[in-house]
Amino acid sequence: MNTQELISEVTKVIEAPSCYEGLKVVAQNWLEAIKTGDAKEEGNVLIKAADDCLVPIDRLIEFVESPAAVDALGEELAKNLKVHAHELKEAGAEYCDCGACEGCKFILAHKDAF
Repeated sequence: MNTQELISEVTKVIEAPSCYEGLKVVAQNWLEAIKTGDAKEEGNVLIKAADDCLVPIDRLIEFVESPAAVDALGEELAKNLKVHAHELKEAGAEYCDCGACEGCKFILAHKDAF
């Protein structure tokens, strides 16, 4: 895994509509640290944030079945995500498959490169 591939994947995390602001900041800090060639500490922070942000499928289902999902997403999107989350679980998924979670899975799978 080369640095350019890592940069590309971390950039995808930042750009994911589902990425929350705290993860965006940590990812951006890592990208800035890469420019100096001293990103190990920021890489460790990014790995921890990815681990904290990766949403297990049962937690996703719990959220999309709650009134908070309707408040945050609107009724139609919450309903669609509820169906999608149950389909994911039935297919054996362990985690959410949104862009941010997919990026977190990538970071965790390649943590030795960070």
